Amino acid sequence: MKTQRYNIWIILAIILLCVTAVLLFPVAFDNKEIYKAIIYLSIGIVLLLLFFLIKVHVFETDK
Repeated sequence: MKTQRYNIWIILAIILLCVTAVLLFPVAFDNKEIYKAIIYLSIGIVLLLLFFLIKVHVFETDK
């Protein structure tokens, strides 16, 4: 059975971006432009995580 290795820095960066988005939410609640930026940032983070998981599970598997 193959042990899966994940790049810890990528996972740490994604988690840090998510925590930052959550912490900045109260600041953005009053400002519509910042609120839209946080939504776009969250979509970008989800897409980056999805692409990372696809790369790890599809392209780096030993067959």
